[in-house]
Amino acid sequence: MGAAVAGLALGVGALLFAGALADHSDTWWPGLAGGLLCALLAQVTVRDLLRRTRARLDPEAREALTVYADGASLLLAILAILAPPVSVLAIAALAWLLVSGRRRAGEKYAGLRILR
Repeated sequence: MGAAVAGLALGVGALLFAGALADHSDTWWPGLAGGLLCALLAQVTVRDLLRRTRARLDPEAREALTVYADGASLLLAILAILAPPVSVLAIAALAWLLVSGRRRAGEKYAGLRILR
């Protein structure tokens, strides 16, 4: 993702979170920071996950991975609109993916066995 698009996504995330808070209370400004943090978490996690996954796939599957990621994000957005608690579960899942992916990053070639 380009830097400009990534920056726009962070800004839109902050505005959407602030708008959701404004619908339910008079204080909207904490939503800017919350939305920025949630969007940043999503960007870092998904970028890292897709980088690790693309490294393991053949060229045809690598191209399809982008379509699958876009479809998953669209499905998550629809579910978040229809059932708002899904958003909280998605943030927890993103945090878990980030932590577990970083923990496994040091385990290079884990599970690789050379039989002699």
